[in-house]
Amino acid sequence: EIAKKADRVIVMSHKAVKFLEDIYEIPGNKIAIIEHGVPDFPQANQEEMKKKFNFHGRKVVLTFGLLSRNKGIETVLFALPEVIKKHPDTLYMILGNTHPSVMKFAGEEYRNYLKMLVRKFNIEKNVFFNNSFVSERYLFEYLSASDIYVTPYLNGAQITSGTLSYAIGAGSAVVSTPYWHAQELLADNRGILFDFKDNNKLSEIIIDLFDRPEKL
Repeated sequence: EIAKKADRVIVMSHKAVKFLEDIYEIPGNKIAIIEHGVPDFPQANQEEMKKKFNFHGRKVVLTFGLLSRNKGIETVLFALPEVIKKHPDTLYMILGNTHPSVMKFAGEEYRNYLKMLVRKFNIEKNVFFNNSFVSERYLFEYLSASDIYVTPYLNGAQITSGTLSYAIGAGSAVVSTPYWHAQELLADNRGILFDFKDNNKLSEIIIDLFDRPEKL
């Protein structure tokens, strides 16, 4: 009904166009795509950014965004011990507050679960929780300081991801599970995909990229 009354329907991905045409029978000439935007990030020197955040000499893997169970961060934690065997200087940074809705109903249960895994795997020196909502400028600097950006999300039905778009916009090397937006944005070798919850494949990918800087 909304589409009938609208002159244009704006979406952020090609898959959304297909859904509107196939499921809702909205004519293609009514649909416009405007990709998920990102700020006009300035150039930044990675080594300078690493020094700023005391990451100098570390291989930095980053995930950012509001924490909730569907983020799948435990997949990265399960992958880390194998990575650390080969690259003991690896640092995984988990950047972001717990989602307000999660805080309301479950508190810090998920973050505490992740911290329990860190202790269980004895990787306290290789994981850093930054429990804060950072400004756009600091977010860009953290992205610039990182070597690999990972979105290990568990839900394939995600039509857009602002965090993924920001990482691409900042020029990060991105590794991700194959949710809808990741399949589209990382196509044509713009990133590397691994299957949901496949920590073994993720560790292989990260080790390979750290072993081969030119590929990274």
